[in-house]
Amino acid sequence: MEISFDDFAKVDVRVGTVVDVQSFPEARRAAIKLWVGFGDTLGVKKTSAQLTVHYTLEELVGRQVAAVVLLSIDKPVPNGGRLF
Repeated sequence: MEISFDDFAKVDVRVGTVVDVQSFPEARRAAIKLWVGFGDTLGVKKTSAQLTVHYTLEELVGRQVAAVVLLSIDKPVPNGGRLF
């Protein structure tokens, strides 16, 4: 599915720096746990990625990454519901 540039420009993409990494042996597929610092406003967020084929843990610390900022929902919404 393609979207227009105007629609893409509405997506909240932020740059952060990987501040910590750990192996993720309990993952179903080989993965790495990452903690990414997004500054004072957003803080440090934790995620995981299947990067073990491309990077070592040491290579990732200090690397800048781009991420789509996730939202939290204040009121119940059905799974699969759209955000407006």
